Amino acid sequence: MADGRCFEYLKASWGIELLDSAKSELEAHAESLSQRHVEEYILDSDLRKLGVASSLPKELSRLSATALPPGKYLVQVTKIADVTQPSKFQEDFEGGKWRLLALDLTDGVQKFRAIEYGSVKDLGVHLPPGTKLLLSSGEKAPLRLQNGHLLLEQASVKVLGGSVEKLVESWYASKEVEEKRLLWRTEGVKKKSDGEGAPPWVDFDPKKARGGGKKLVDDAFAEW
Repeated sequence: MADGRCFEYLKASWGIELLDSAKSELEAHAESLSQRHVEEYILDSDLRKLGVASSLPKELSRLSATALPPGKYLVQVTKIADVTQPSKFQEDFEGGKWRLLALDLTDGVQKFRAIEYGSVKDLGVHLPPGTKLLLSSGEKAPLRLQNGHLLLEQASVKVLGGSVEKLVESWYASKEVEEKRLLWRTEGVKKKSDGEGAPPWVDFDPKKARGGGKKLVDDAFAEW
């Protein structure tokens, strides 16, 4: 195993330390152990599986403090949503005048939430799960915390990027399913307005059903 000191810069730059399992993985699969290649590998890895120890305070969502200690903290996006818009139209309204982003984040071990308290230009619902953010808190510009939620502002967030293949594939698959479902509903409404959609709902009548159940089913399929 490589000398652990070759990864020490991660503590200062990203607020993380690599566990032995992560060091072994990097040695086996990273292009090299140069700082650039190590950082690229981490950005493209799922922090929950890689094996990192974060400098973030533990049980962040229960912390009574009003700000994070000074430092830099690498976190991973689990989900981003604009709570001012319906979930099915998130990207259609992205970049609108009014928005409020809510983020589910992880440091690799714990999960917590953040709110876009001030406009952060590089954040958006277009960022897939697995994207890495670098949070910063300082004496003069502390990263505030309220009711267990981080309050993000432009000065406290930097989007580092990264692409975790499995998370991105799953995200796109979910989006595709939702788009097809929405299209099906939309086309169904159009057909109904043109007289070609599903027949109007009729409450079940047991009297009509006796002896005529098959005919009702056949009629329903004929109308469809």
